Amino acid sequence: MAKTFDALMVALGFKTYYAQGGDWGAIISKALGIVAPQRCLAIHISMPIAPPPKPFPNLLNLPYLLLVAAAPSLVLSKEEHEGLKRTIQFNLKGTGYQLEQSTKPQTLSYGLNDSPVGLLAWILEKFYEWSDCKGNIESRFTKDELLTNVMVGNLVCVHT
Repeated sequence: MAKTFDALMVALGFKTYYAQGGDWGAIISKALGIVAPQRCLAIHISMPIAPPPKPFPNLLNLPYLLLVAAAPSLVLSKEEHEGLKRTIQFNLKGTGYQLEQSTKPQTLSYGLNDSPVGLLAWILEKFYEWSDCKGNIESRFTKDELLTNVMVGNLVCVHT
């Protein structure tokens, strides 16, 4: 995909450009900076991905997984155990959007493109759930900041 985006920018006549991405776009933007560094002068990503620290247990090790599942406090630190609980909770209750986008993306896209209020609700729910607002979204973001994020979305910065 990064090579395709680079080819598109070249075909559009841009000698140099910048890339920004979040979610899958973060992965693609990072790759774009690697495959076309002479043209892609800089990247900005809003979802940094870091490898696990070393040493990291082999997650395919069944006895280890069983021990973590049966008695996490014997294997994990208190912080790791709390993180595991938050991850499990998120996977159970916070990934509906991911299931919808991966199974019925076209249906969702029609609804969000046809309804500004639907799109607003979709994006605000992410800000509410993914920030540390403790149940009060306006404790973290002003209405202007929220509306700007919804209206502007991703900006494309081009350098000629």
